[in-house]
Amino acid sequence: MKGIHRDFRNKVSEPQSLFGLDYRSISVQGSKETFLLLGGRGLGWEAVTHLAFFLYQLGHSVILVSLPGCGSSRDYKIIKPFPVQSFSIFSQFFGEMVRQHGRMHVISHSMSGRYFADYLAKYESAQRDVKSVIFVNPSGFRKESPMLIFRFLLSKIMHKVQEMHGVDLEELKALSFAPKTSMYSRVDRIGQRLAEIKYCMQGDILDSLKQIAIPRMVILGERDFVFPSATDMSIRTELESAGCFVSVMDFDHNPTILPNAGDLAEEISLYAQNI
Repeated sequence: MKGIHRDFRNKVSEPQSLFGLDYRSISVQGSKETFLLLGGRGLGWEAVTHLAFFLYQLGHSVILVSLPGCGSSRDYKIIKPFPVQSFSIFSQFFGEMVRQHGRMHVISHSMSGRYFADYLAKYESAQRDVKSVIFVNPSGFRKESPMLIFRFLLSKIMHKVQEMHGVDLEELKALSFAPKTSMYSRVDRIGQRLAEIKYCMQGDILDSLKQIAIPRMVILGERDFVFPSATDMSIRTELESAGCFVSVMDFDHNPTILPNAGDLAEEISLYAQNI
């Protein structure tokens, strides 16, 4: 793992900011594809560094960004990171990335999946700049809403118990080597999480997915406790009926970090190069 961390530090760009959004990038000369990575809400781009590294190893260029209200992208003081104005901020950023790098694939994880699906449904013209969009354990399925708060809180309690007993969590390893960013205070973080849950319980991500005309891949983890979509055949059927390619893998909720990031990168790379 130390070798991966060292190589990542050597390859990732210096801190960059555009329209107030904090981002990093790894460019590959003559890269096969370019990917924009959106981490699960809250932690920002640090949460997808392992996935970015393995995509880079496979010959792709990657851009990692902290969405409005997440990580260090908080100059707008968007404690609740889902108001409509955050779409306009992200739209400016995305437009400039496309101008610099051309059409690209977008990978979104967890709650950023709902965010980006809604963004593409609202800004249909942005779809022409996206080669494909890959949703990894996305949130926002209406059928999950009744138990969402319970599962979300229970997963946090389980993590806290593991920490108290000295369990070396992969989530903490994923952040231990990444260039540090200023994080939310505890009060801000709680407010952000409550806003995320409220957002996910409104509407249904399927409504937005049906309005997206570009290739869509949805990767569901069989062991995802937070958003257990893989175990609900009706959700998988609805995704396929909406034109999505569905892949079910032996992952928990956070496959964007070790030990699963390498397998996830290979699955995504194969799909992106063969659509």
